[in-house]
Amino acid sequence: MVIVMAGKKTFHSAQGDKLHQLRTDDIIVLAQTDSSALEGYRTVSSSLADAAKGVTNQIKVEGGAGIIVTDPTEGIIGDGRAATPIEVDSEYFNKNWVVNQYVNVTQVGNQTLQILPMVKGDGYNITVGSDISVYLGGLNLTFPTQTINIKDHVSSPDSQTLYMYFILVDSALRILITRTARAERYDSTYIGTIQMGVGVINTINTKPFMRVGNYRLSETIQGSAIPVTGNSPWTAEYPSWGGQGTLTPVRAGIDPSKYTGNTTFNLETETVRVVQDGQFFIQDLALALSNIGIYQQVFVSGGVDGAMGYLNGINIWKGKGSSSNVYDRSSLLREGWNVVHMEWGELQIRGPFLK
Repeated sequence: MVIVMAGKKTFHSAQGDKLHQLRTDDIIVLAQTDSSALEGYRTVSSSLADAAKGVTNQIKVEGGAGIIVTDPTEGIIGDGRAATPIEVDSEYFNKNWVVNQYVNVTQVGNQTLQILPMVKGDGYNITVGSDISVYLGGLNLTFPTQTINIKDHVSSPDSQTLYMYFILVDSALRILITRTARAERYDSTYIGTIQMGVGVINTINTKPFMRVGNYRLSETIQGSAIPVTGNSPWTAEYPSWGGQGTLTPVRAGIDPSKYTGNTTFNLETETVRVVQDGQFFIQDLALALSNIGIYQQVFVSGGVDGAMGYLNGINIWKGKGSSSNVYDRSSLLREGWNVVHMEWGELQIRGPFLK
């Protein structure tokens, strides 16, 4: 097993505590298997480029098992084990993992059209009516005409909102459909949602886009986007997101001015903390979720054995100790007042605040 640690634009190397621009000749320390060593491995120094070329086996497609990477948005990825060994394109890993931290531009579909050629078919099927051009992770790719069965991705999709992504797997373009939203990266991009009925697809919502870093260029209001205008470059044009020459913020999210009990707010991280008992208020929950982002549980604790924790009457914790595991709690929240009851513990929720 090889452990590789790299950031998006900065890298912690053998040069001490200083963070600096990532280069392929940076020196990193690797843990290398050695049966003759007391602990079963030894540490060696290597350049980032050589380390990347060496990671050619035992990397799982989903989750990065077989490799441990520190990602700027998702934290530590991978567990170092390989349940499904595959061969990795080391040249792609070396060139694109490192280089595309600097050049991160994504384009999906024909920018002159309003939707991607993805329509609902019979039952759980999505029909891709024509090829979709995709530039992702520094590669020019094509997602071909085909039929996609949603149940190949989600076993129980009925009455759910599903999220679609294009991802890179060994330099190849794949589609990913999930029940939960996930962070975008240079090698994965959100393309739209599917609203499911029972046994049928109600709607598919997609549109072509261009992304700079993780921010889309958009003429209409949208989360994680940069406002742009239409017309010609020699004409005066104002963004239409919030009116003539102004951008009106979305009035939705947790309202820090409304609370009860032992409830506090961190405005910088947009986190609400409730110790034992308290309430917090959310204005226009649906608008916050659709335009700004989700609400995640980022910390929970209990002070005694058997201690229970509840969010709006739903049990979310039992026992003594604490957990920093992150869970999407959007479905448990309500428009208006949200009630937290923790028996000798606390709950922290991070998500959109009212601006």
